[in-house]
Amino acid sequence: MQVACKSLPLLAKEFFSPIFAVCFAVHCGDKPGKESGGTVLHSSILHIAEISELERDELIKKNMV
Repeated sequence: MQVACKSLPLLAKEFFSPIFAVCFAVHCGDKPGKESGGTVLHSSILHIAEISELERDELIKKNMV
């Protein structure tokens, strides 16, 4: 299926690992924008992907560990 045909929540779940990795790197860095990375990690990704914190944590375990 083409990416343009997928919903935003589905795309966020499908590409969770790269999204999370970039946001985590920004959040842990010491450059301007650090707060934006933290915001995405803590709330924006939950809203965009339409998932709970528990579901986010499961995606992290599944894709990042």
